[in-house]
Amino acid sequence: MHSCFTFAGDEDFLKNDIRVKSDLDAHGALGDAGWYGIRSILWAVDYELPKTVTALPGDCFKRSRGYSVLRCFSAMGRWESGNFPLLFSGSFDNGYYCHWNSRDFACQ
Repeated sequence: MHSCFTFAGDEDFLKNDIRVKSDLDAHGALGDAGWYGIRSILWAVDYELPKTVTALPGDCFKRSRGYSVLRCFSAMGRWESGNFPLLFSGSFDNGYYCHWNSRDFACQ
């Protein structure tokens, strides 16, 4: 299962919006754009919480340098039942997208 939500935050947004101010909303893209993907996955699994969730930093930390919050994120989780993995991602950089297959994981 995969869920992704991104939007194009322009330079004004990335400098002035409450969602990029660590003293006002310290969760950045995870707390804003990420919530939509997380909520849709939880709905699809009848709100069962995953057993594990692992952050996949990759390119996100590079994209977030110079900002006080994460501009993008990706994470992978697994449920106790083991029936499927999930990948969720979100960003203030329109077009940031993560995918995986049996051999590879990548964010662009």
